[in-house]
Amino acid sequence: RPVGNGSSGRVAAFSSGGLAFDGRVRPDLVAPGVGLATDDARVDPRGRGSHATATGTSAAAAVTAGAAALVAQARPELGARALKAVLVGSAARLGQGVAREGAGLVDASAASTAALAVEPSALAFGRATDKAWSDSRTITVTNVSRRVVHLGFASVSDQERSPFSFT
Repeated sequence: RPVGNGSSGRVAAFSSGGLAFDGRVRPDLVAPGVGLATDDARVDPRGRGSHATATGTSAAAAVTAGAAALVAQARPELGARALKAVLVGSAARLGQGVAREGAGLVDASAASTAALAVEPSALAFGRATDKAWSDSRTITVTNVSRRVVHLGFASVSDQERSPFSFT
């Protein structure tokens, strides 16, 4: 019988997130991983297969792998890096903050029609060592569709002089 999942649409309380050692935000994205219905290897007293629920990173990883497989099948021209980029770039925000959900909830349907692949999906600049500290990173934006895409870039800073520039 169908049973509602009260955790649907939220990141599980036991899920880890925050900053990785190199300063990037983790996770890249999230997937359902609480109370997922699955087949159980055991058989019931009548000799029929039974069902169980799975919870945790392993369950969420399986959902993410399934989504990646669907997108790879729909878009065989995408390499592994572009596949990750469209999965992360098309994730649906849950409203829990980037340190809890990364880019958001994996969405295979949106990824299968995504127009852009942005690499890397997250940037880390490390720690500033002094006021003269400076660093740069390259972001590659690739049109992975057949559509014309118009892009604009901007940065928003909470400081008078923006620490970011685009070249």
